[in-house]
Amino acid sequence: MDEKIKATPENKVSGVDQIREIIVGDYLRDVHAELASLQKQITELRRTLSGFKEEADSLSQNLQAITVGELKKAKETVEEQQKNFETSMNNMIKTVKTQLKKLEENKVDKSKIGQVFMEWGQKINELQS
Repeated sequence: MDEKIKATPENKVSGVDQIREIIVGDYLRDVHAELASLQKQITELRRTLSGFKEEADSLSQNLQAITVGELKKAKETVEEQQKNFETSMNNMIKTVKTQLKKLEENKVDKSKIGQVFMEWGQKINELQS
């Protein structure tokens, strides 16, 4: 019987646990339940944030691809317009040169006209004499 009455370290711990359970047991269970609920909410928020991050990364990549594509198209358009402008300028220069050449060929030399008039005048004088 003495053994049953003697307090062992195991009995003391068990007794302390029982006292703790009586005094704060409900409160501890509520705190543990609240902590579990908060942990669950944190896990859900992390999943949601991860989803947002993936979506933002995807949108960023799409935007970058679109931007690069649009810049490439704009560059090609500018290069094409530049080539067209250069071609037009070369054609205009050729046209101006051709027209200048034609004007040069069709130009009447004033000294030749003067000489023709002088010859014509001499012939008229000869005919009158």
